[in-house]
Amino acid sequence: MRSKWKSALAGGGLGMVAALAPAPDAAASHQVPGFEADASRLVGAITTKGVVAHMNELQWIADYRNGNRAASTSGYAASVSYVRRKLEAAGYRTSTRSFDYPYFKEIGTPVLRAGGTGYTAETDFLTMELSGSGSASGRLVAIDVQIPPPATGSSTSGCEASDFPPAGATPAIAVVQRGTCDFAVKVANAAAAGYRGVVIFNEGQEDRTDLFGGTLGSPGALPAVSTSYAIGQQLVDLAEAGGTGQLEVRARSETRQTYNIVAETAGGRADRVVMVGAHLDSVPEGPGINDNGSGSAAILELALQMAKLKVQPKNKVRFGWWGAEEYGLHGSNAYVAGLPDEQAASILAYLNFDMIASHNYAWLIQQGNPDSAADKVVEQVFTKYFQRARLPYQYSPADGRSDYAAFSAIGIPVGGLFSGADAIKTEKQARLFGGVAGQPLDPCYHKACDTNRYISRRSTLVLSRAIADTVYKFAMTERDIRQENIQAAQARVMSAQAGEEARYQGPHLVR
Repeated sequence: MRSKWKSALAGGGLGMVAALAPAPDAAASHQVPGFEADASRLVGAITTKGVVAHMNELQWIADYRNGNRAASTSGYAASVSYVRRKLEAAGYRTSTRSFDYPYFKEIGTPVLRAGGTGYTAETDFLTMELSGSGSASGRLVAIDVQIPPPATGSSTSGCEASDFPPAGATPAIAVVQRGTCDFAVKVANAAAAGYRGVVIFNEGQEDRTDLFGGTLGSPGALPAVSTSYAIGQQLVDLAEAGGTGQLEVRARSETRQTYNIVAETAGGRADRVVMVGAHLDSVPEGPGINDNGSGSAAILELALQMAKLKVQPKNKVRFGWWGAEEYGLHGSNAYVAGLPDEQAASILAYLNFDMIASHNYAWLIQQGNPDSAADKVVEQVFTKYFQRARLPYQYSPADGRSDYAAFSAIGIPVGGLFSGADAIKTEKQARLFGGVAGQPLDPCYHKACDTNRYISRRSTLVLSRAIADTVYKFAMTERDIRQENIQAAQARVMSAQAGEEARYQGPHLVR
């Protein structure tokens, strides 16, 4: 993922780390009604060696294929082939389905200059994902900016076509402020008014001051970059003084095709499906062994051990490995969009596992829609595992930035586990989980060093076993939490959407 779930983590956790094997399932206080099935045999079959072996294979694939496993590359194709071979050898039938997604790659260093100052890419400004390619030179025009706006997320700069005075015959670059509408709307309005480029600066309230990255969602008509509130103020001052600037983005933007791989148990009720998913692609910058070879490896090993132990689930278990997550959740979105209504209605819950081996880990239970009673049940089943095993945990609020978002959007109960990305480890987390406070939970997040040499084997085992326990309990339950979710399904709103601090299209900010 390019950016993970919010770093603001709810408290809740146990201070003592005990043995990795969970205690027996007998204690009623450590069970969720309807989810009492004894998963100890399957949990015990999940080993560090088994899960890490798959991560090592993905590392080998990346090593011999340009150092990454990004969507639509030979590394991704080889990753899918490996998963397919292992599943089919264990007796699963697999299927793949292709889909299109917008590909974007910078092919030159971007340029931003204004008033005699040259700004530094990646430090002072960032290219918007799916920015148009080209160069622009001309006068700077501040578009209905508020310095600062009265409240977070309240700036309407550039949200209406009428905000933009016509550029006229003189080339112009629009300087707009982040706020209430999508970046794509601001850029489209600027293009319609005849501007040659767009700089979007942060809003200036609370945590909306720093440099931020974002996406236009689909290929943009103009070169567009983002910058901090402080630099935005400089540009606004220059604009008001009649200053000029230069903006250049060189990028390739095109439609590409990749695919998902799906497999399911032969047994279990087809009208009661437990969906288990992880994205299989990496970012282009590295092999992505934690992000997300780790989640992919964990659910692969779970599928293999279920077959080896001849588990006979009451409910069908379906496994999905998604493509092009790093470009905006395209694989899971395509899968959900292609589900007939009857099949969508058959899914009891979707369980998502994205990064479980972070080197400086925290053990985070991914929460679903806060208004959904069914999502709360999923959260409780994960929580009870950690409580039985006397392991520490915390909660991570939903913000729609991983593959659970598409399922949640159509009312399917969701949840998952996560060990952290670029969020900084707090002192409390260091006391709970060990590791180094003040450092990222995954210091190699989206870097070339995200390799099998820089993972936590302990976190891999703890979360892989928690995955096995929860999946097994859902596979064996006769409880139907979907019926507890009807009201939430009718008014499904992820916590990061309208009215919240940020809104995402997968891992990328769109507003």
